[in-house]
Amino acid sequence: MEDESRASHDVASNQDLLQTSSTSSRWFSGPTLSESPILDLLNATDKKERDRLTEKWRDHKLEELNFVGIVAALLTGCLTTGTGSWPNFIPGGEAQPWQVRTCWFVGIIFGLTSILSAADQTIRLHRISAHRNAPRRIRMLIRGDKKKTGGQIVPARPRMFIWQLPVFFLICATVAMMTGIWVLVWIATMETGKFVWKENAKSAVAFTVVTGVTAIIFFWSQKLLHASVHEQDDDSEF
Repeated sequence: MEDESRASHDVASNQDLLQTSSTSSRWFSGPTLSESPILDLLNATDKKERDRLTEKWRDHKLEELNFVGIVAALLTGCLTTGTGSWPNFIPGGEAQPWQVRTCWFVGIIFGLTSILSAADQTIRLHRISAHRNAPRRIRMLIRGDKKKTGGQIVPARPRMFIWQLPVFFLICATVAMMTGIWVLVWIATMETGKFVWKENAKSAVAFTVVTGVTAIIFFWSQKLLHASVHEQDDDSEF
């Protein structure tokens, strides 16, 4: 009875902690998917269970970092080699506006930072895993100097956010690229500072409609994929 009461208390505490923990990735993975595993591996009562959860988190994090690094490299390559060959919509063959070039360069910086962050975290996890007591060292890396609060260990918000940096910079690079395309398409509809309904305007409208529909579907899918895990539910219900 005492063990069950303690487990129930830990579950309730973790649920409360999830409400106040980092919100950096809620739009794309949900708070439980990114934060709950970390709270579980730090606060499990049994050391063997903590080690098992830590190794599981490490393996999945390494796979995630590998995927993010590949995608960021592809996107950065697209920005560095592909943007110069985009069709020039500007009337008279003028150079691309400075706003467009700025978006390209900013996107390249974000993409390279995403690759660097993913590589750095991957190398750190591999090196720590070579130590004798690797799971404990990984937990120390995650928690930092944070002490127990109300019987629970909760990493500081910056430390929770650090592990989402590669994905964060990848998203920023994608937004920068899309913004550059948006500006390029719509500036081409202007002649002598006035909007002109010609072929470029038709292309801009079609681009806007497709982009809007795609964005709606994307965020709708993210909403459906946001499934909070209710730890108090019985496993037999699912």
